[in-house]
Amino acid sequence: MSFTNPWLFAAGVACLAIPVWVHLQRRRQPRRVVFSTNRFIDPSELSTRKKRSIQDWPLFLLRCLAVLFLALVFSKVFFAGMAATPKPQREAIALVFDRSASMQALSGDETVLDEAKRLAKRALDETGHGSQVAILFAPGQTDEPVRWMRPSEAKRTLDAATPSHRMGDLAASIHKAAQSLGRFGPDFPKIIHVVSDLQLSAIEALGDLTLPPNVTLRVAKAGELEPVNGGFQVGARGRGVLRTGVYRHSQPSGMVTVQDELHGEAEAVRLAKRELDLANGQTALAVPYTAGNRYGWLARTLTTPGGDAWPGDDRAFDAFYVQQPLPVLLIEPKSTAKTFLRKTFFLARALSPENFSEEIPMQFELHHGMPTSAAAELLTLTKPDSSRGLVVLPDGANLTAGGAAALKKFVASGGGLLVFGGPEFQAGSIDAALDELLPVSVGGPEPLDGMATLEAVSVRHPLWGELSAEYRRRLRRLSLTHRHAATVRDGAVTLASFADRVPFVVEKTHGAGRVIFVNASADRSWGKWQTDGALFVVTSHLLAVRAAGQAENHRRDVTTQGSAGQTLTLRLPENSAGQAFELNKKSFTANDENRLVVDLPEEPGVYSLTDAQGGLVQLIAVNLPPAESDLAAVQGIVVQRQLEKLRQSSDQEAAAFLKAGTESESSVVWRTLLILLALLLAAEPLISNRYHSAVTNTK
Repeated sequence: MSFTNPWLFAAGVACLAIPVWVHLQRRRQPRRVVFSTNRFIDPSELSTRKKRSIQDWPLFLLRCLAVLFLALVFSKVFFAGMAATPKPQREAIALVFDRSASMQALSGDETVLDEAKRLAKRALDETGHGSQVAILFAPGQTDEPVRWMRPSEAKRTLDAATPSHRMGDLAASIHKAAQSLGRFGPDFPKIIHVVSDLQLSAIEALGDLTLPPNVTLRVAKAGELEPVNGGFQVGARGRGVLRTGVYRHSQPSGMVTVQDELHGEAEAVRLAKRELDLANGQTALAVPYTAGNRYGWLARTLTTPGGDAWPGDDRAFDAFYVQQPLPVLLIEPKSTAKTFLRKTFFLARALSPENFSEEIPMQFELHHGMPTSAAAELLTLTKPDSSRGLVVLPDGANLTAGGAAALKKFVASGGGLLVFGGPEFQAGSIDAALDELLPVSVGGPEPLDGMATLEAVSVRHPLWGELSAEYRRRLRRLSLTHRHAATVRDGAVTLASFADRVPFVVEKTHGAGRVIFVNASADRSWGKWQTDGALFVVTSHLLAVRAAGQAENHRRDVTTQGSAGQTLTLRLPENSAGQAFELNKKSFTANDENRLVVDLPEEPGVYSLTDAQGGLVQLIAVNLPPAESDLAAVQGIVVQRQLEKLRQSSDQEAAAFLKAGTESESSVVWRTLLILLALLLAAEPLISNRYHSAVTNTK
């Protein structure tokens, strides 16, 4: 038994003191007896004190019951068990139905979605005649209007419902359901009925809800509480040429099949599959963005054997771009039969195809030339459709006037130039055309203590920020014995400096190309940092790519992954503002900042983003939301209690909730109490008059 207004009940109980006081104050009138004489009676003292007691017990109890029933009526007593079997009546039911991706998981011989449909239909069967039902799917469209229908039509709508591949948002759907119930008056009991698998990830936002107090909440749980399941999470690490795909699986077991497919390639000539082991506690795989000798946009598919609660999330997709090998011309100052004595020996080894690996996914096409033939060699780098290419110039490689002029033209048209200092670098003997390209004014050599200290290299470093923490730490201390005194020229940018602020790597643009000067020798004449194989290889790769400009390099850093139904912002090349693009037969327009906001498709897979002419801009991989693969859930009663607490934020709201939630159920109790009270009030004067008449007759 509970009370809507417990304070009124307490006040009514206190009012029981009134009939008690009234009856204690009443005194019975003494009875007169006639004696002949009282002279023979012995005198005695008369007592003025007399113990009071309640007289007229039947009348007293009657009045106390009247006061008690009056208190029960005003406090609106109700019994929770009286609602166990309510009579069907017309209701307004907002059915929040979860059709998120996780509802595709298996629950016995059927899917969780099929079980949820049965639970929802069972709830609709218990509604009374004239009820109105609105189905709010989660996830659903934000601007989709709420449509009210009869229970029979709602059942047909449930039969036609299909699972989504997006992440569910129960909080938004419940909030929308609460708002939609506001159209009904007080004669319609309002109910929010939630049918879901109640994933932990889906109910995290329920604490931010604000629900009206006059709405009844019902929650039905579909599916198992703790099914065994695991899914992929697709990501990437690094930037530029060091960008690598990283794939995590929440329940690792067995082999992962990785298959890459070149865009536009026929089914029969797909790249060979790779089988990678994901066992012994390993939860992630790092697979480089490489595809042998294939170049361009590639689609990657990852699959696991499956066997868990949801086979649909045992496949993931990725997309990436593989650049063609970068042509590099190494200018050797002098010919020698012993290759290890060449100035470009260490650079040639660092940039050679033999050093192509998963850690450094970049290939170079090496050419060797002499200063006297530089002008002719440069023609091999400049192709009709592209001016991509790089020239590496060590110390001592003083070009002829014709070679310097050809190099200047090559850089201005978009090529790259990487210049190293050294003992044979004579600033005074450099051709004027070549000197104009240099980003620094080079002075004489300065000795070092054998170990040069560079400024700290952070993850935001423009040149080496994509390196691992170990490589960045090793770059702080380089084995160098000398350096040049150098002054940065106007328009040049210092990429790296020694600890005393002397420039170490400086770059400058010239026309469409770029020139980088490295304040160290390319061979071991000024130190032995070249002998640190892994470090020198990585830094040489990044220097070469930076100097070459890499018009294609931005494609490796663009966003290529997203979740089904997600809104994704893409970074497009320059001069893309205002242009129209198409994704999955939907048109989108780039903004003034060369950004394109697209709505990803709901079906997982790899999609093509094309321009107005149908040309491929990039590939985009769409996957299931990773949170949907975690099928851990809670019981329905737990969620229902959590929701009920949200509408009882104050005593006033709690009282209003109890009043609305129990009014129809406790009305029988109130009517019974009112009838009893009326009978008591009617009987009280009759009993009182009858009693007083009896007393009068005895006098």
